[in-house]
Amino acid sequence: MDVSGSPGHGHGPADRERALVRTANALMTTTVATSALGVAFWVIAARLCPPAQIGRDTVLVVVMQTIGAVADLNLNATLPRLLPITPGRRRMVGLSFGLGGTAALMIGGAVVLVGPAVSRGLGFLHADPGLDVLFPVAAALWTLFALQDSVLATVGRAGWVPVENTVFGLAKILLLIILTRMGSSHAVFLAWVLPMAALTLPIGSWLLRRGLVDGPRSRTRRPDKPARSALLRFLAWDYGALLAAQTGVVAVPLGVLAWCGDDANASFSVGFTIVLAVESLVLSVGLSLTIQAASAVDTAAALTRSALRRFGPGLLAGVALAVIAAPLLLAPYGRTYVNGGTTALRLLLVASIPQAAVTLRCVLWRLDGLSRRSCAIQVMSLFVLFLTLFPLTRWWGTTGAASAWLAAHSVGALLVAPGLTRRITTHTTPTGSQPTGDQPTGSQPGPAPSPQIPSAGDPRDLMNTGADT
Repeated sequence: MDVSGSPGHGHGPADRERALVRTANALMTTTVATSALGVAFWVIAARLCPPAQIGRDTVLVVVMQTIGAVADLNLNATLPRLLPITPGRRRMVGLSFGLGGTAALMIGGAVVLVGPAVSRGLGFLHADPGLDVLFPVAAALWTLFALQDSVLATVGRAGWVPVENTVFGLAKILLLIILTRMGSSHAVFLAWVLPMAALTLPIGSWLLRRGLVDGPRSRTRRPDKPARSALLRFLAWDYGALLAAQTGVVAVPLGVLAWCGDDANASFSVGFTIVLAVESLVLSVGLSLTIQAASAVDTAAALTRSALRRFGPGLLAGVALAVIAAPLLLAPYGRTYVNGGTTALRLLLVASIPQAAVTLRCVLWRLDGLSRRSCAIQVMSLFVLFLTLFPLTRWWGTTGAASAWLAAHSVGALLVAPGLTRRITTHTTPTGSQPTGDQPTGSQPGPAPSPQIPSAGDPRDLMNTGADT
């Protein structure tokens, strides 16, 4: 098996840099392939399925994905931080799968029970036989599907992720055609669920049985309760950062819909989807950086500089080109989209630059064990977004909403810029590069830990310091 991309395969700077680039390229390829196949899927669905069916199944897919984003407890981001330094990797992944899947089942069940009473648009959940059972299961599968991609990348199988997702995208299209011809009333939704189950169950089983190799056990004594509490605080703050970020993503299109109407929201949503794809590319680089630096945090600054050299110019050039070509990006959707969405798309694209700076700072805070600061900056950006979204959208429509998005991320970038610059230009790691909630009394500044963090690093043994950058 190819484990060349796994953390620790090569301990030298050049080895880690090559692994960083290889993993990031694999994950960015996944984003591009998924986006292209997704567009093809929805175009085919629009031609084959009645609008009412597409409307119902689109709601199911969006709600399923939203549940997955909440139910995974941000383990997509924290597993790459903790897994490389954890001896009991099978246990950690199995527990993560269990927690995420169970949370998704419970939330999906609650949507089935309460959703029709809250929204008439979800009334079909009780009307269609079997859908009330299938939907919670689908939400759990989607959560596991996303989590296992993160695990695959972390253990050095990042090359599998674009293959898996490409197979998923092609299978969706094929099943959509078959199910439509069979007369299925939920062809779109089933085309998502069936290939997802076919891929998630065997790959997840393989990971737990053979794909994960436990690290050496720590010879230190079992950590005390305060240490475990620090780890839980780290996870809780990290999850809070995710919830704040996701709230902003949901609030902007809802605000446009409420204050500008359906037509305006249609043109805005297309541009917003494009920008979220750009964000996914940045997150791919951040995930790769987390994986490679997790077991050697003293390399984080050098790896970040390498990532900026490798991917920064491409991001800037791509955004600049997209800003210029914004009307062409919207042209396939029609003249109405071009007229109503070009300016908003350009502002959203410009916002992706400060947003990338905030994302990078949050990645480094996670590596340094300072997830509380990630949560604080995301909450601050959300506050600025809420403060500006209503008045700007009422005054300038979709352009105002995009301006509020730009303002929120610009404020965040300005706040993190000094610390980010110091963090990536220093050649030593800030004290306390382990997942902690706060800096315990008595910790002293000192040199960074070695790449082999104490005794192969049970993360609960690492609650001894807290970085301050």
